[in-house]
Amino acid sequence: MNCQSGARRRRYPSSCPSTTGTCSFASLLTRSWLRRYPDFEVIVVDDGSTDDTPQILASYGSRIRTYRKPNGGGASAINYGIGQAHGEWIAWLSADDLWEPTNLERQVATIMEEPFIGLLYTDFATIDAGGKVLSRVHLPPPPTRRARVVALMRRCFINGCASLIHRDVFAHVGLFDEADRLTYDYDMWLRIIPNFEIRYLPEVLAYYRVHPGQLSRREEILNRARRRVRSRAIRRLDSSLALRSSLLLAKDVAAVLPWKLKPRGGGQSLSRVATGLVDGFRALVNPSG
Repeated sequence: MNCQSGARRRRYPSSCPSTTGTCSFASLLTRSWLRRYPDFEVIVVDDGSTDDTPQILASYGSRIRTYRKPNGGGASAINYGIGQAHGEWIAWLSADDLWEPTNLERQVATIMEEPFIGLLYTDFATIDAGGKVLSRVHLPPPPTRRARVVALMRRCFINGCASLIHRDVFAHVGLFDEADRLTYDYDMWLRIIPNFEIRYLPEVLAYYRVHPGQLSRREEILNRARRRVRSRAIRRLDSSLALRSSLLLAKDVAAVLPWKLKPRGGGQSLSRVATGLVDGFRALVNPSG
């Protein structure tokens, strides 16, 4: 789903992909929320839902613009929303996630003070299926652009539901990678951070939903996808920054290796850890593989 909003002089769209879930956007797009942001463009991209999403969206009438497409994944839905948006700034909210009612208001106030940035992000909280807060995540960025690149290589400190991106950024770095179903947001941050200034708003304004068993089930697949994304990013960097990033990533692997081999660290066998290291090396040598 895609929701977008923008002021009359400067438009601030927000795009939110939705596949089959209706819970969060039905609670987000309340009549009071829409009245609160009358100048914001709201776009909803229904990415092949199989539930009652079309009927719910139809109930909002002309206040939102809706588009339905075959399911193509999160990146495909976001890209579609960006293509339909007229606004200067883009944000997105996935079907399962939530915003504070003041999220866009606080983000817009911040970018008005810092107009020459490419990306703004805020703190966020993780929530369970019922909306209970599990943790609050505060990840301020390092002070310099080069330090931010290295930090991002080691850990993704931006959550997509907590971000606001200037549309000119996409003209420079391209749209989200639709072939990547898992780490397309991380890939985008690794393209943005070396090229644009960013700002951080230390307020929890977004809620990222985590489903039971989701992390453990997908951990190995996600880690492999992250390694490939990092490998492509390293090859785009200048030699000194690429070397520094590679050495720190190797240090991180060495630091967790003994823990990985112990039962309390997951009881992974030496062969499994070695396979992971080989996958990482293979991705570095051949990131497209």
